[in-house]
Parts: sequence; C-alpha cells; structure tokens
Amino acid sequence: MPEILWAFDCLESKEMGAYPPSKIKLAYANRLQKKEDDLPRAVDLGREVHPYDCIPIAIIANYGFSVRCPGTVILERNETPLKERIFYERKSAFGKACIQGDEWPNSDSGLIASWISGSEYVKIQTGIIVFFPLDYYLYQGPIPNACLTNNQFEVMAGIEHGNQTRQTYIDNDLYNYAHLNIIVRLPPLNTKITIEKGEEIAWFFPVLKSTKLTLNKLDITKIKKDF
Repeated sequence: MPEILWAFDCLESKEMGAYPPSKIKLAYANRLQKKEDDLPRAVDLGREVHPYDCIPIAIIANYGFSVRCPGTVILERNETPLKERIFYERKSAFGKACIQGDEWPNSDSGLIASWISGSEYVKIQTGIIVFFPLDYYLYQGPIPNACLTNNQFEVMAGIEHGNQTRQTYIDNDLYNYAHLNIIVRLPPLNTKITIEKGEEIAWFFPVLKSTKLTLNKLDITKIKKDF
C-alpha cells in the first residue's frame, strides 16, 4: 500500500475532539480463528453460520482505515423543506434537513453535520485531511458490510481525485489531498438517527487510478489446473 498521510484540518478541530484515523478492525471479524473445514462441521454440530465466517468477508474488515465521528450527530427529515436557515442552540435546520448535536468550526450549520442544499443528504465533517500520492485516488465510503455492525445510517461512496487546486508539497514531494467529509442520507420521515461520538462512520484507502487498470480475457486452456 502506498504511503498516505493525515493531519487535523485545523487546530480547532483537534481541540474539539477530532479522532485520528486508524487501521480498521471491525468487531465482526474477531471470529476468524477457524480452519476452512470448520464450516461443514459447524452445520453438523448445529452452530449457526454467519457471513463473517467467510474468510474474504473477515479479511475486508481489517483492510484500510476508518474515520470516526468527532461528536454526537442527530439527524431528522423535515416534512416540509425549509426555505430559510434556522439556528437554535445545538440545533439547525434548512431544506429537508433537521440537525442536532455538537458544535463544529467552519460548518454551515454550526454543527458537525451540515445540510447539502437542494438534497436529502448531509455532510459530516471529521476534522481530518488525507494526503495521497499523485498516481493514486482515495476511495472513501461506508464501512465494509455495515449491515453486520450497529450502523443505522446510509453513507455514500466516492473516489477523491487530485487536481492542481488540491495539491501541496510535503518534504519536496507533491501530494493530492482531500478533506474527509462523509456524506450521509437523511432518515425517512418521522425517524431519528443518532450517530455517537467516536462511532466509526466511514472507510478509506488508496486505489490505483482508473487509467492504470486493465482487464483482459484469458484463454482458460492455457492454465493446467481444474477450477
């Protein structure tokens, strides 16, 4: 994996509790201590077989890096979209979004989460910037197999790409950089979602640029192996 770097986006973010990114290690993978032939035996013994008993599913739970919510975020959907921004103490609303939670610097709402105008999504600021090599992109999205965790919110996936406005030199090497702002869909009407301080909310890792990826057909008869 290429070297990637991270930093707090400002001193205020650090002081207000932004969490450093960390190597992801999801709890559902802790059971990966079995031999492959344990699964048939588990069925014979009556033990329930779970998705994370599959080795590839368990491995992905330990691949890449996670980012955590720096404070409490509470999301609701307005029945009627608001045309004017409304600010209360630890609560803001605009458009389809009604947001509560902890305050945050440089946010449109004044809180960790802020609305994305004209949409049913909000942006959760993590206070983290990631720097990555020019010949790579940066994937960020929902934590892998979030259905196996306590996450009850829908996170959008995307690929950050560099351009001249988002590049900087570090020790004479030029890097792309991206703010880890996590896009989350508002819950259905009359439903409230609470994201706790310190909760893992997204997953990121570097990926090769699409221009460097190729996929070619192989003549299977050239391989002396039965599949």
